[in-house]
Amino acid sequence: MIRRVAAFVAALLVGGIPVLVAASPLRSGDRISVTIFNHPDLTIPQGTIDADGKIAVPLVGNVAIAGLEPEAAANRITVALKSYLREPSVTVSVLQQNSAIAVVGGPVSTLAYFPGMSLAGVALSESAAPGLDLHHVRVDRDGKTLGTFDAQTLAHDGHSGPALEPGDTVVFALKPIGVLVSGDVKTAGMQYVDSNQTIADAVDQAGLGDNAAVGMIDLLRDGQHTRIALSSAAALQQAKDGDVVTVPEAVIVSVGGTVAKPGPTVLTAGTTLVAAIYTAGGPIQYGDISHTHVLHDGTEHVYDVARAFQGDASQNPHLSDGDVIEVPQSRHVNLGELFGGIGVVHLFW
Repeated sequence: MIRRVAAFVAALLVGGIPVLVAASPLRSGDRISVTIFNHPDLTIPQGTIDADGKIAVPLVGNVAIAGLEPEAAANRITVALKSYLREPSVTVSVLQQNSAIAVVGGPVSTLAYFPGMSLAGVALSESAAPGLDLHHVRVDRDGKTLGTFDAQTLAHDGHSGPALEPGDTVVFALKPIGVLVSGDVKTAGMQYVDSNQTIADAVDQAGLGDNAAVGMIDLLRDGQHTRIALSSAAALQQAKDGDVVTVPEAVIVSVGGTVAKPGPTVLTAGTTLVAAIYTAGGPIQYGDISHTHVLHDGTEHVYDVARAFQGDASQNPHLSDGDVIEVPQSRHVNLGELFGGIGVVHLFW
């Protein structure tokens, strides 16, 4: 007897006739057939219940049937058709039950369902995707919202959250604050952060490049440009949706002569002559910054950096890649002491 049944089922499969699945509540993603007797042109040999739990039926449009037994679904379609047909007769058969979880907003579109699958587990599997708001994850079932859950807190506290069922849809949203980060960063583009996170968090999420000028970051907010340092209080202010942050690449110059650290100097905090000398460790004893030489584009200039401390900006030029700075030696005055005081940083920019 068993062999006869097996042979019969095999014959159905080979012949292309679908094997009907036992009746159970219909779910999004189920494949069904809808037979409308005496109207073969309206019959649906194969159809899929959409994410909203509906099936498209000729004449009447979308009919919500998810959550209903097949017989109840047939009755609902029958009622909808009565406005167009006289005494319609409808049957609904399940061809294949959905065995997947749909994912909206995450890095994958579907996940294979397994018994015991939970929201927290799905959230953890998707957590590597940047910008997902794991505190507000929605679960839709049979065309209705089951609820919105804080999946990150659930996972942190060791709770699984609601058990998922085949055909459920898990909807992720992006974090509410979008900050556009560009320049010398590893992942340029829109960075999404929570409402309590800062500009520095957005930059950190993008990742700094090897020569990022962290002291000269440009923040464009509400049409206004502001230069901030990544370590400053300004960078620790809350990020605002629409902020644009540009991290420039640091200027590299060569500083020689009577400075503490002669050689190639990466200007991550500022591009001025004072910033270059300061980054190179400052002048050592008898370093004569009043006669500092700068070679720029093949032309040599001499600047009195001591006057820059008195507010003369003309003696503190901005430098370019490849500039060469030379601090000569003086036999009389130890001008290096100027770099031991307070008030140098404002001359960096």
